[in-house]
Amino acid sequence: MMTIPDRETAYLALFNWLQVSQYTSGIKTFTRKLKHWNDVANEDQPALYMSQTGEMAKPILGLPPAIVLECDLYLYVQTNGEEVGPIINPILDAIGNALTPPQGADNKQTLGGLVHHCWIEGQTQIFEGNLGDEAVATIPVKMLVT
Repeated sequence: MMTIPDRETAYLALFNWLQVSQYTSGIKTFTRKLKHWNDVANEDQPALYMSQTGEMAKPILGLPPAIVLECDLYLYVQTNGEEVGPIINPILDAIGNALTPPQGADNKQTLGGLVHHCWIEGQTQIFEGNLGDEAVATIPVKMLVT
């Protein structure tokens, strides 16, 4: 039986999972302290920031409530005047691959057994930075911890 993690354990598990994933090795900066893209040096990009955004509790009669923790991943990339898609799309694919459940895992990504399931849910927003050289994407991630 899986131990129910505390919030910090779950968020740290997601952060560490993304940081050590073979898929996200091209990302130069990982941090949980969100910065504005103007405050991130070009040489520190691509950069991935994780920001907690909320949680949802659903009562289950006779059982502990189901707790879903929510966060957004912020991806900053420099485009240097190039088209955004060829630069940002492979990184978005890499993040998606890092959170894809492993084969034979009952279609669950447990972050090494530290949460019940972790997944991307909702609209990923992409701001191409058409008026400059900075592109930004926000990716909504959820984790079921109980």
